[in-house]
Amino acid sequence: DESTGQVLRFGVQVSDFELACHIEGVNDGDLQIDLVMGRSSIDIAVQIDPTTSLMAPEFPLPLGQMNLTACTADLVVQDITFNGTSPIVSMIANFGMPKEVLANLIGG
Repeated sequence: DESTGQVLRFGVQVSDFELACHIEGVNDGDLQIDLVMGRSSIDIAVQIDPTTSLMAPEFPLPLGQMNLTACTADLVVQDITFNGTSPIVSMIANFGMPKEVLANLIGG
């Protein structure tokens, strides 16, 4: 808690989590990307300004504008798979690169 006066400031740190994403798109054909990120971490900080209501102007509430004041993410790609009819899929397959190596190139 880094609050001052009536402005609330706090941060959240989460580490060693895994996140799986499925992305669908179109690039001269359908493209699906399955991505697994593990051993990852995120550090965020927010600020929430006070607001008052007409019924109780002397009682400020932390329901005003919220600002993201800091955000750092370390996302480690552990697995990635491409599917679909897009030329990107065949281009990646033609590289003949093991997907572990590809994941390391992207952010492993």
